[in-house]
Amino acid sequence: MIKFGGALTLLGVLVVTACSGPGPSADVNKRAADSNAPVIVTGTVRKAVDGKPAEPVAGATITLTWSTDRAAAKSGATLEPAIVAKATTDGKGRYTVRGTAPQALVKGAAKNDGIATISMLVEATNGDFTSSGFTRQIVNGTWRTAAGPIDITYRYDPKGALKNGGTQ
Repeated sequence: MIKFGGALTLLGVLVVTACSGPGPSADVNKRAADSNAPVIVTGTVRKAVDGKPAEPVAGATITLTWSTDRAAAKSGATLEPAIVAKATTDGKGRYTVRGTAPQALVKGAAKNDGIATISMLVEATNGDFTSSGFTRQIVNGTWRTAAGPIDITYRYDPKGALKNGGTQ
């Protein structure tokens, strides 16, 4: 659950989501199990230390979440983000998240001209995490073609401190 108390950043939403467990979307694996399921988003995850070339991050988990009531949330409201889909990066840091849109997401997006705002949490195997967000349109109950890849780079200073995320 997420408790809103004034302004809340996307990262704050994702951190709470990451720490609160999988939520009510037990059918995520069923929706994404088919390798022919529609692509929701693709991209690459890399690690960059200041002054050195970026390297791929293998084994990172990409978790997409969505909440129907985020736009209408008032101070004190409690939201339960639902997991839309998950994927893991390959040895070159590449990922493809596939899945069908859950009915609640289709209905929620319909209230917004078919547009859904999706939160993306990226968790590396060492516990570091960062986040992003994107929108996708749902037409006739299915995802529209993805606009393009979302590349995530963990940025570290020369002493090894993560600059654009957190550590669990």
